[in-house]
Amino acid sequence: MRCATYGRKSDDNPESVEGQLEAARTYAETHGWTVVREFSDSGVSGGEFVDRAGFNALMDAVQAKHREFDVLVMRDVDRLGRDQFRTALALQDITEHGVRVFTYADDTELKLESFADKMMLSIKTGSGEDFKAKISKNVRLKFAEKVRKGHATGAKVFGYDWVRRGIKGEPGSYVERQVNREQAKTVTRIFELAASGYGNRRIMTTLIKESVPAPTTRGWSKGGVKAILNRDAYLGRIVFGKTRNAAKGGRAEIRVAVDPQHWIIVERPELQIITPELWAAAQKRRDKTRAHFVRRDNGQLLGRPESGLIARYLMNGIGRCFECGGPLQFISKGTDRRRRLKYYCRHHRDTGSCKNGLGVPMRSLDTAVRLRLHEMLLHDEEVHWALITERAAQFRRDTAQPAEVRDNTVKELARLEGEVERLIGALAGGKESPRVLAEIQKREVAIDGLKGKLVAVPEFKVDRAELHRARLAYIGHLADGDAPSVRTVLRRFRIERVVVVPDGDSWRFEGPADLAGLLGSGYSGDRGERRPLPPMFN
Repeated sequence: MRCATYGRKSDDNPESVEGQLEAARTYAETHGWTVVREFSDSGVSGGEFVDRAGFNALMDAVQAKHREFDVLVMRDVDRLGRDQFRTALALQDITEHGVRVFTYADDTELKLESFADKMMLSIKTGSGEDFKAKISKNVRLKFAEKVRKGHATGAKVFGYDWVRRGIKGEPGSYVERQVNREQAKTVTRIFELAASGYGNRRIMTTLIKESVPAPTTRGWSKGGVKAILNRDAYLGRIVFGKTRNAAKGGRAEIRVAVDPQHWIIVERPELQIITPELWAAAQKRRDKTRAHFVRRDNGQLLGRPESGLIARYLMNGIGRCFECGGPLQFISKGTDRRRRLKYYCRHHRDTGSCKNGLGVPMRSLDTAVRLRLHEMLLHDEEVHWALITERAAQFRRDTAQPAEVRDNTVKELARLEGEVERLIGALAGGKESPRVLAEIQKREVAIDGLKGKLVAVPEFKVDRAELHRARLAYIGHLADGDAPSVRTVLRRFRIERVVVVPDGDSWRFEGPADLAGLLGSGYSGDRGERRPLPPMFN
């Protein structure tokens, strides 16, 4: 019979996995079976069922129309997985597709024909999961003990060096943190920049321009800056156990939050890099930034404000001069008692290249723009719905695969699968050779590529109720939001140039707005129609 083998090891140990496969090959040979496929995973937990290449390839091969093998051999069932139910379901799927399963450790064929058979399998897979849970618990307890003693655990942290005490490998040896003075200066600077209003991106670019050494060879990133600003270890406080690994949805290592009452907190004043006052100032400023983010009622992010809360005035840079097209900039003129708050042409003020010295009343322009967009969102729902359904249709047209191309792909796939089946027949007939195996593998690669071309493009779904919720979220921000959050809404609708023109004693403004900004995701091409904003104000 044609045979496949499978091996797995949680830690990255190819030698151990190869040992399992070698033992499985020997077991197959003693039964007169021909090994035609081998599957393996090294360094992958038995609780992982999503991102496990060898396991996924095995299950695909089992379910293939032209299956290449009739028998699967492995050491024991916990090699296939250490989740009681998912492992059992995988084994049931394998046997129901006509593949017999043998474990060489106890020289047993897996049977699922009776209640007793299924109970025995449940006990075996349950024992595998229990073993994994106990290992995880013991590891966590050992780490907790180290933290309580002040020992360093986990990955190195920017701002600290690791110093070994004792001789590595001998009893009593351990590693502890020690402040790195040069890196500590960088940490302090990052917090100072954040406290002064710099966003993560602006801090990143500042550090790059100043050639400040980064924590990794990949250089500075927004994520790296954010991680530093979130790390309360710089207060001289070591916190262990904020999160833990949990197996969910077929994933072995999903990080989940732990109740704060179960955290382990150890005060280490000698490791303090920043003061509580600087920490509080930076976090307060970051909280203020987050408050300007445009979100729906469920917390979903719809847009971000400009970095560092620089855009304090709604139409700065968005408003445009009717004379030269240059950006309008807010300027406050006059005394405290007669303060004039207006937008002026920047080119006129900075270089004198524009003759337009008129000032546009700030509050009047800001209010008029808000009201116009509010009106469009409030009263044009049918227009919005027609636009979005048209975008969905356009997305389907753009991603549709011509029928002729798809038919040719299906024919070529069938031809290659037929060739693989004939080559496997040659192997079963005793014509085993490296050349035949190489030809099978070559065709399997081509088959995988063709199957990828046949994968359906995800449907671009449109939901009228979702559209309604998005409209209400934007309307709320237009009515109650401050300048930075309303600027976020303007950018969402691609309102980037609003030309303000004098009209007698009044003003009018005009500019395009893209209502496709209501689309949360999906079609990413030209979003199309941009409608004018034509109102008047005094």
